[in-house]
Amino acid sequence: MRKTFLLLWFMLTGLPIQAATYYVSVNANSQNCVNAQNILTPVGPIVTRGLNCLSAGDTLRIMSGTYTTGNDRIDSGLVNFPGGNNPGSPTIIESNPGDTVTLTPTAAGISSTAFNSGGWYIVYLRNQNNVTVRNLHLLGSTTDSTRQYPHIFGVEASNNVTLSGNEIAYVQHTVNGSPGGCPDSWLGSWDGSNGLLQNNSMHDARSDLNCNSGNNDGYDCYCHASGLTFDGNEIYNAGNWGVHWNDGTNATNENNGVFKNNIFHDNGKDQPTGSADLVFANNSPPNNSSSGHLVYNNLFYNTLYALDLRSYTTTGSGTNITVANNTIINEPGAFTFALCQPATICDYGNFNKIYNNIVLNGSGINGGGTNSTRMNNICDSTAPACGTNSSPSTAAVEFQSTTPSAPNYLFLNSGAVSRGKGVNLSTLFTVDKANNPRVAVGAWDDGAYVFVSTSSIPVLAMNSFRRSR
Repeated sequence: MRKTFLLLWFMLTGLPIQAATYYVSVNANSQNCVNAQNILTPVGPIVTRGLNCLSAGDTLRIMSGTYTTGNDRIDSGLVNFPGGNNPGSPTIIESNPGDTVTLTPTAAGISSTAFNSGGWYIVYLRNQNNVTVRNLHLLGSTTDSTRQYPHIFGVEASNNVTLSGNEIAYVQHTVNGSPGGCPDSWLGSWDGSNGLLQNNSMHDARSDLNCNSGNNDGYDCYCHASGLTFDGNEIYNAGNWGVHWNDGTNATNENNGVFKNNIFHDNGKDQPTGSADLVFANNSPPNNSSSGHLVYNNLFYNTLYALDLRSYTTTGSGTNITVANNTIINEPGAFTFALCQPATICDYGNFNKIYNNIVLNGSGINGGGTNSTRMNNICDSTAPACGTNSSPSTAAVEFQSTTPSAPNYLFLNSGAVSRGKGVNLSTLFTVDKANNPRVAVGAWDDGAYVFVSTSSIPVLAMNSFRRSR
């Protein structure tokens, strides 16, 4: 009814239509769509009822509580709600400000077009542009079979989608559903241009070890999309790889991904002999590689190895990737790929640029990358192939703290070798992970942080599910 009225209003007056805000509450009985700009009346106890109210650019606010029914999902297969008319006016689904909202719907008996490899999603967007989902706890389960989703979110053929401020966690599929008989278990997948994953906590996508040793699942994100940006996320406790950017048959449309200001750690919980935090790899076809990715200002720690710039074959992947000013510690790199044995950063791609990184308590940078440039890095004294103008050091020399819970974790010491060691990359980015400015002219400090004194490091606020370094 409202959508018909709005259309008539616009046709008759030519005036812009003001976006509406609707509410869902676990305690509400009303099933009517009421514009909450006029009166705060929730639309009903099920999330899909709220989605049915939306017009392009509207906001649905989910009020405090835990939502558990099969219809408490943001799923275009259940309700094909409209996205916004442009990136600046998206349709928004969010928690009511100040409320704690958990969506943990049952997966039992769901009938939905959001079906892939034998499973469902809590958030599924197909052919829906300009949508933002934020500040929600989106939780499956690794123990409760009724909530044992194989995936939490899926973005398919949808552009300008944002997931921000969410906790996205707990998947483990135990039903063989994919064509090869192997369950695909990952928190999310992404296929759509100019997407943004920002300030999320993404954790515990666990592998099913009964499925070919779990080699094909256990990713916190199985993602590959043009212009997709990961900014400020914490990605951890994946059963296998933290993020797998898998170049598929449309790899030429999967370029220019950005990974900045993220924390990757403790991945490979179920695959300790072959796990990585961030993998760029292709296998179909073997020479079809995406390019132009930028990886900077990230922290990596306590996984087998940090970065994999290669393919499943020996033909090479990871084309023209820039890996700069990352800090990596306690990632030994002793994995089984012989062409990168050992390596904390495996560079078996083409024309990659690996600058200004700190790689300590690991195996440095290795691999047969073609025409790659490695320079001005800090590595252990025993690490191979760290690059030209690189220097050895130790964690004790470089860092104020190596305790992850400390506010100055991996901040630079005043006497760090990495100070003033790096090349200036101000044409690519201008601040460090803590938003401190990097110098516009002259040499840069290596690693994710520029040097600041201990007294200048703020005690950052923590929310209930995400670290805030």
